[in-house]
Amino acid sequence: MLHRHGRRVISAIDRYGARRRPSSLTVSPCRMRGPLPRSTGMPITLYRGENREPQHIRDAGGFTARLQLDTDAVRAVLVHATIDATRDIAGITGRRTSQIVDYLLQNPGRCGLGPLYQQIKKEREASSIHISTETTPGGGGMGGGYVYRIQCPTPLYEWGPTRGGTMSGIDTPPRTIAIDADLTQQSVRAFLLTDTLAANVALDAVETADVVAIYSPAQLKEVAFLTALPYAWITGYRQDQGAWHPMP
Repeated sequence: MLHRHGRRVISAIDRYGARRRPSSLTVSPCRMRGPLPRSTGMPITLYRGENREPQHIRDAGGFTARLQLDTDAVRAVLVHATIDATRDIAGITGRRTSQIVDYLLQNPGRCGLGPLYQQIKKEREASSIHISTETTPGGGGMGGGYVYRIQCPTPLYEWGPTRGGTMSGIDTPPRTIAIDADLTQQSVRAFLLTDTLAANVALDAVETADVVAIYSPAQLKEVAFLTALPYAWITGYRQDQGAWHPMP
């Protein structure tokens, strides 16, 4: 099944409930703009399977979700789900329906990283707000004739759920991820990945993050990005288990 997108930008609702204009990092399905995080370590290598040819990925500017939220909207969803359930997320998907946003609105209170990841796994493709990748060359995503190699800049920060009780919050401090091996390798829990530290304060880290993903070691080591993956991060592809080639 081909990943094709119409031109659409999803506006955000800010913390006071007012509609905001998309930020400079707003993602359109055709081009992604804004600065890339600076890398101070080795990039983390991830993989995504797709039917689309490399030229289509180049022309699209990278990978986006079928229902790509802008950065402010992604932050709002994460804050609502894991930190402050009073954060207003109604209306952030415009006229289109997101299964995850509907779930959060129908279930008062923080749900936590685990239930949020389970809702990600249940998403329908047409309303998906995430981009699936894996830490192994099996692919991630929808599968298909091509596997793309993605080099995600580091450092990233791995935030786990609060321990005990419902595990509905985010634990501090986070773990610093500088290389692939730094990711938690064995756990039934889901983890939040951000490109920001913000003095170990989870709220501040989420509010300023430009890279946001949910990582599940137990589910094929999947990394589900809620923010878009720029073309600059996609370094190669292969087809039908063949040799790796550079991107066009």
